[in-house]
Amino acid sequence: MDEAGRATLNQAISALRGILSSPQLANISSSANLVSSPESLGVTVDREMSRLFPSGTPATAVPHSSLRYDSQRHFGNFTRTRRKRVKTQHHDTFIKDVILLPGPKCAVVVKHKAKHRLHQLGHILNGFEFQKSWSRGDVEAHIRHAFVDKLPPDISCEEENPEENQPSLTAQANESFPSGSAQQSSSTVSVYVADDDLLPSTSSNNNNYNNYLSVLATLSDVSSEDEELQTAMLASLQSERATECTAPPVKEILHELATKITDHTKSKFNISRSNVLDGALRGFKRGSYQPQNGIMVRFSDDLGFTEEAVDLGGPKREFLRLLIQALSTSSMFEGEEGKKNLTIDSIAMREDRYFFAGRAIAVSLIHGGPPACFVSPTLFSCLVHGPDRGQPVLEDIVDVELRDKIKRIADSETMDELRAATLPLEDYLASAGCLRPLRRLEDKTLLVKDLLMFQVIHRVRGPFERFRDGLRTLGLLDKIQAHPESFRPVLCWVPSTLDSDVLDNLFIIRRSAKATNRWNAEDAVIPFWRDYLCDAEAEGTEKLASILIFATGASRIPPLGFAPQPSIEFLHSDMQSGSPSQLPMANTCINCLKLPLHTSYNTFKTSMDFALGNTHGFGLI
Repeated sequence: MDEAGRATLNQAISALRGILSSPQLANISSSANLVSSPESLGVTVDREMSRLFPSGTPATAVPHSSLRYDSQRHFGNFTRTRRKRVKTQHHDTFIKDVILLPGPKCAVVVKHKAKHRLHQLGHILNGFEFQKSWSRGDVEAHIRHAFVDKLPPDISCEEENPEENQPSLTAQANESFPSGSAQQSSSTVSVYVADDDLLPSTSSNNNNYNNYLSVLATLSDVSSEDEELQTAMLASLQSERATECTAPPVKEILHELATKITDHTKSKFNISRSNVLDGALRGFKRGSYQPQNGIMVRFSDDLGFTEEAVDLGGPKREFLRLLIQALSTSSMFEGEEGKKNLTIDSIAMREDRYFFAGRAIAVSLIHGGPPACFVSPTLFSCLVHGPDRGQPVLEDIVDVELRDKIKRIADSETMDELRAATLPLEDYLASAGCLRPLRRLEDKTLLVKDLLMFQVIHRVRGPFERFRDGLRTLGLLDKIQAHPESFRPVLCWVPSTLDSDVLDNLFIIRRSAKATNRWNAEDAVIPFWRDYLCDAEAEGTEKLASILIFATGASRIPPLGFAPQPSIEFLHSDMQSGSPSQLPMANTCINCLKLPLHTSYNTFKTSMDFALGNTHGFGLI
């Protein structure tokens, strides 16, 4: 406030004090015949205030109810909301403003012209009565009755704070009562719905934020003093809407990345099953290798003879499956199965294997291979948010002796126990940069956190950076960071969803012509195949995975799916082959499983078990 304004305000205060303390006013008040009414007093104050602060507009005759009303009439427009609390023997009554706005769980502040506009549209109801004794059904019924067609029919109520016995409308309605006593000053209830007259009709809760933004867009007459507030609200709602929207399927993301692959150029990998990782590293390091090139794989058996297989997809899936398995068991990772963290390996660091480990995972996902499914939640969080924001847990430490010592520090209940627990770790604390005096028992919390960060994250910072660089291949890391929940199931361990129904629906059965002997023979074998899947499911997911490996070369359904779709054919006899094979055969290049035609289930099961247990490579059994 400038000097002129401050001087004017002081002058107004002095004038008011002079009027209230004048002898004339005291005599008039004490006179039995001339008792001043509130109206006459208001006129006096009004005249003095008008002289000091001319409004620039002609005065109008307005009934004066109080000094507060007169002062507010001169200093600016306002809407006064009366608050009443009526106590009876059985319940409390609350008089509140109820505001209808779209968007659940958002703190919306609507004032001035925006509030007036919403009031005109029927989104605000002044002086609505609530009673603490009302049940959830009563709250819903009264709100629905008050707003008629403003509330959608699928509104529901839930007990959000049962311990306080305060009802709360959720789903498409969110109602906030004052907590505890009726004396609390909060007096606005916000119920969030979509108005059919103002917003596009929708039945999905995911569109609530879009609807709210549409409401704000129509309120173009918001006063200038609220522009920054409205801008902040819009930015906050847009951000929350983006984070709450459903994550895109990982298959769609990988399909987008796979468009960079050019199949007319191939990168060759010569692989021996006895050392898949070594052959993969040679292929990745070759000067002609490019991640966007297609993959051509040639396997050799343990004796060095080349297998008779041309890579049309099957050998590539087999190679990528074996490569992911080799990575999870390599010396670059440590931890429980399915929860691996990086560890230090001097040879791997010298040969830059951490980079190629990240590249192998990216290539597998984008080239149609299996998911990794062995990265720990801690490592995944570091990849998404950065290592400095990692939150390792005690279970991430593989060294049992070290884990027990750190746990002993965390479990200390006295300073003597804490000092005794840190004594055996003095050298380790010094190496970790955590050797410091402990003055309070609460210091153990920060000490344990620092030790976990050092052991799990800081100690392997160099390998982590190279591993993360490898994941940047073909733009995968950017997508992981943009859509972490989409990629979590393909990098971290999740229970296998493979069952008999999944496999049965995965394979397309190719039948012979109807009303033929071949059709009839196939009719008998199809139930055998489905019974065999049920028996395999009873033995465990590994048996089902072996069936998938036999037919496609993959132990899991790849995130990108199979191309072509796996199919089942039947081994009929013909003029060239003579008698049909009694054992199943597979062509993993086209994902085709050929079943033998047996007349008994036991014979069919025996032949399938023998084939699955004795097949190696892509040739004969």
